[in-house]
Amino acid sequence: MATFVAGAVTAARASPPRPLPAWALSSRVVYGLAIAMAVIGPICLLLALAVQTIVRGRVPTAISREGLTWSEEVTSSGDAAIAQLQLDVARIASDLDALATRVVADKSTPA
Repeated sequence: MATFVAGAVTAARASPPRPLPAWALSSRVVYGLAIAMAVIGPICLLLALAVQTIVRGRVPTAISREGLTWSEEVTSSGDAAIAQLQLDVARIASDLDALATRVVADKSTPA
């Protein structure tokens, strides 16, 4: 809420230049909305980063057009890969135990 108030106050206090820029479409309202959005966007981004970093202890690992990638997204895929590797190692260990049992049984049987 405070972010939108800051944007509105900034837009209200900003005096538009005498010939309005072409992107404002010769409208003070469009100019004011653009100024408000120019204030609101960065403040929202900074607040999101601050909350995630301070409160939750997460730091973004990548910032791109698609958005922010948080460390949990990276670690969750890493955790899934580690879990799969642990299952593979357990399966190989059980296969080796079975093979060792068969080899010992074959050696103990007289030929």
